[in-house]
Amino acid sequence: MITAPAGSGKTEIFLFTMLYKLLLDLKHGVKRKIMIVYPRKFLEVDQSERLIKLIKILNDKLKATSFRHREFSIIIRDGDTVVIENEVERVSRASRDERPVEVEFRGIKCGQNGTLKILVSVNPRDERIVCKESDGKYEDYSFVKWHRRPSKDTNIIVTNLHTLFFRVIAMSNDDLDASDILGETPVDMIVFDEVHEYEPAELGLLYFTLKALNYVRGVKNLSPLKVLLLSATIANAADLARELTDEDALILNYGDIVSRERSRIEMLEKSGRIGLTKKLVILGILTISPTYSWETYTSQLAVTLLYMNNALRMLNKGVKQTIIFLNNVRELNRVHSIIENDLQLGSPLDNACLRGSWGSILDHVKYRYSLCHYTYMLQNSQSGSIEISKFINDVSGYGHAKSYLFPRLAKVFSGTPLSERLKLVEEIRNEDVYVIIATSSLELGVDYPGVTVVANIGLSEKLPSLIQRFSRAGRRLSETLNTTLALLIVRNNPLEYTRLFEAIKTKALSFLVKGSLTFDVIEKLPKTSLSSISVEVARDLDVIKKLGLLRALLTLTALNGKYHGLKMLESEEEECKALINLHNYLKEYREVLAEMYRESDKLIDSILEHELGFKNILECKEHFSMLKQIDHCMGFIQNRANEVDEIIKILKDISEILHEVNSVNVCKELEDVIKHLGDHIIKKYNKILEELRQKVRFTDNDLKRVAEDVARLDHDLQQLCEGLREKLIKLIIEVLNNKEVLPKISPKISHVFKLVASINDKCDDVKSVKSGENPCKLVTSKVHM
Repeated sequence: MITAPAGSGKTEIFLFTMLYKLLLDLKHGVKRKIMIVYPRKFLEVDQSERLIKLIKILNDKLKATSFRHREFSIIIRDGDTVVIENEVERVSRASRDERPVEVEFRGIKCGQNGTLKILVSVNPRDERIVCKESDGKYEDYSFVKWHRRPSKDTNIIVTNLHTLFFRVIAMSNDDLDASDILGETPVDMIVFDEVHEYEPAELGLLYFTLKALNYVRGVKNLSPLKVLLLSATIANAADLARELTDEDALILNYGDIVSRERSRIEMLEKSGRIGLTKKLVILGILTISPTYSWETYTSQLAVTLLYMNNALRMLNKGVKQTIIFLNNVRELNRVHSIIENDLQLGSPLDNACLRGSWGSILDHVKYRYSLCHYTYMLQNSQSGSIEISKFINDVSGYGHAKSYLFPRLAKVFSGTPLSERLKLVEEIRNEDVYVIIATSSLELGVDYPGVTVVANIGLSEKLPSLIQRFSRAGRRLSETLNTTLALLIVRNNPLEYTRLFEAIKTKALSFLVKGSLTFDVIEKLPKTSLSSISVEVARDLDVIKKLGLLRALLTLTALNGKYHGLKMLESEEEECKALINLHNYLKEYREVLAEMYRESDKLIDSILEHELGFKNILECKEHFSMLKQIDHCMGFIQNRANEVDEIIKILKDISEILHEVNSVNVCKELEDVIKHLGDHIIKKYNKILEELRQKVRFTDNDLKRVAEDVARLDHDLQQLCEGLREKLIKLIIEVLNNKEVLPKISPKISHVFKLVASINDKCDDVKSVKSGENPCKLVTSKVHM
């Protein structure tokens, strides 16, 4: 387990460890694979670029040795692999030229200033990866594999956790499968980078996967799987490693090593043999004025930075790229639209003294930190630059700078299509983009040398996530002077202010500057803060245990050539056959699974009785039919609960209006109805829903009781609706006849009538389902799982 700050070299530790291991295996005539697992595609591609450069150097060195006919290979095997294969096939079919056609390969840089390309040929056997340099020349990079088939025999497999979970249960002649991971040339080492990023349930499944892999390795007389975990932001490194592997790990902590080896490091620094680079982090905590929304503030921040960087580029003073992190894609798209609208409306021309009177009022020297200062510099350089002169004239003529600034804005999220990702990566590296608004997809390990400013919108993310985000900037001395401007923008809501005050109280915000959670830092944290920076492994939950055990079963069946765990099931009958096969395999491998996992006997009995409890296809089909009917019943109950909730909201609106005119008696009657609907009807509907969601096995009596409860509730609701109509009409007449109340309510009487009409419509919806048409009465089956 390696824990070290972002940018401190932990990646290099595992890269050189891995290369050393490959060379050692080569020397001893052993062929084994290494798998590297990343949690994000952007990180996966970014790190693969470094790996490919190292392997190219290693392969070139091998040519001068007795191993000159050998070379190491690498593949990135993830969801995009199939996308790339489909693109190559499409290009191949469309091409009528005998000359090879190029297909971009993940935007990975190579050589001096080249990019990896797939050369698509008329003959598929001639298709290979090359490095195309800026002068158009090709260099062979065929050690980089792009197709699924070579993954079966590649030295280094770069992937993600979900692909690993899929491939260990697969049985395939054309793709990585269980036999490739555990066969004659097995995966001998797995590296998990940024391990803190995984959810407890994912790590729980990983625990069972590693147990299964190690069991099979033991049977084959292989040494235990070597597991390397890396993170910059984890408080419980030793506990996490033990929970994942049932073993005590070797912990390499950056802070401890630097402290322990201080004298040696100082000696090496003095001799010039090493240099420890320090980073300056300027942390700004900003709270937004209540008169502005956080979206408006974020848009203005982005627009300001776009204008500033555009000026710096035209003045040849170096772009200060910015990443603005948002919490989700919905927020991302909303902010992106607001920025576009603000630019269209002329922002930031007023602040930049290109519109209005600010230019004549502000002193350019005194206010040199405003946007006017950048405009003043542009105007002073206008005579010597056609580009600057055109910009000022165009902006003054159009009344906005959108055509100049909006193309310099990028948005990045995990669902960005591969082709767009490749284009974005190229634009960010070339500094064609000044401001990037992103979700967590750019949070980890991605190295963009020009990024100087990072802003995080909101304080909803956990501390490790914030540390990672602010670590994206100031990563290269020549571009950024190793300096980061880190802006933490707190939105105007009580929850975020509570988190801010708690973080100040516990001094947790100082870790954003430190960039890491080293042991000495963790020791100073109060125990209440440790939970937010600790990573848990949910290996003791029954559902994770069962799923882990069944996945181990699929690994064994795939390894023995009996069953392909990823087989597409195209009908209910095929699904039933597969489940019955699993039932039989579970009995067959029961003793093996018992050796693999503690307390597996009870789990197997439970699975055989419940999840896989049918004896034949007919019983299985009846089970699926029953599940569909239960789903239909649950949908009906949920709709009913929603209708009641809407009725409650409307009644509350009516009650609020009547409260304003002091009609106390009327309000009391409405509040009684609201209380009955909320405490009696909705609570019972939700209770039935919860039972249906959680219960695995149903008896005939269970289903009969559910149907009776729903029918009774539905009858009560229809009766209540009938009484409610009469009560509302009576209440309105009572209000209209009250000479003291009438003048006060007259301005709102039309709104009250609309609300009453809405209640009437809702009650009509309730009445539209007759008592004999209750969907829950249809739930019957001979088999109830």
